[in-house]
Parts: sequence; C-alpha cells; structure tokens
Amino acid sequence: MRRILADFTGDGDFIKNSRLYKAVKRQAAGIRGRIYSKGYEKDILSGCIMLKNLSVVYRSRPMSADFIIEELMKSSTFMRDVYGRILSGYRTGSCEEAVKVLQERVPTRTARNFAMILSKLDQINPAELAGYMEAFEKSMEEERTTEAMRRAETKNIIITAVATASVFAVLFNFVRVVIFINAMEMLQSVF
Repeated sequence: MRRILADFTGDGDFIKNSRLYKAVKRQAAGIRGRIYSKGYEKDILSGCIMLKNLSVVYRSRPMSADFIIEELMKSSTFMRDVYGRILSGYRTGSCEEAVKVLQERVPTRTARNFAMILSKLDQINPAELAGYMEAFEKSMEEERTTEAMRRAETKNIIITAVATASVFAVLFNFVRVVIFINAMEMLQSVF
C-alpha cells in the first residue's frame, strides 16, 4: 500500500524500477537507435571528411587529439555528446576508455573502425592521417554500396515472388474452371 501511495504522491521510484518501465525504455532506446543509426553514420562520414581536411590544412605541424576532437564536436549534429565524452576521457587520461564510448553508443563496424583511428590520433602524422581517412572513406562507400545492392536484391525477390504467385493463381483458376466444367458435363450425362 505504501508503494502505491508513494507513487501517487509523486515519488515515482516504484514505476521507474518496474520491469515494464525498463522493458519499454529498452524498446524505445532500440527504436531510437535504429532511427538515429543513419544519422550516426552520416556524422562519422562527415567526421572522416573533417579529419582528412584538417590533416591537409595542418600537414606541416602536428595536431593534438584534443584539438581534433573539439573540431569534430563543433561540426557534429548527432554525435556531439559522444565526442564530448571522448574529449573529457582524453583530458582525464583514459584514452582507450574514452574511445569505447563511441563503440558502445554506435555498435557498428564503421564506428568501431573510426574509434580505432580516434584512439591513435596522437601517434599518427597528419600526412598519414589523410591516407587513413581516404581508406576509411572508401570502405564506408563500399559498405553503403553493398547495403544498397542487398536492399535492391531483396526488393527484386519480393517482386518476383508476387509475380510468380499471381501467375500460379491464374493457372489454378484456369484448371479449376476446366475441371468444374468437365465435372458438370459428367453429372449431366449421369442424370
């Protein structure tokens, strides 16, 4: 009874600790993740382009990981808070744990590869970084092309299945009509 009264008085801990609330929250997070995954991918691609541009502009002098992540944070839309966490992790000295934030927030292979590049920013020369970013950009393009081809193939299979089903329906109808007419003639000859 106290739980119910506490819930009605505004405490709300009972609802927040319930299984249903947690299940709904997980489902909402999953749906939100699927909706934002394309946005995250776009942000990673724009971050890749930004890193490539920064490495070309600052080719003669080394850049710190702190500066690069600040620039990524400024140009990002979906991942601004992720870059903020990575930046605070870099500033506290836990670089590997900071980069794991990106892997946890965006659990894709692209994000994992980008996180690996971000973890090595202090050790990479700006000229090398441009080459890494070009290779990363090509791999992302290949992944998107493969995904588009997979979607087109799925659509083609569905269209073929629907067309085949309609042809079989027409043939079945034709066979049924022929058999029904023959059955009617047989019944008329018997009676």
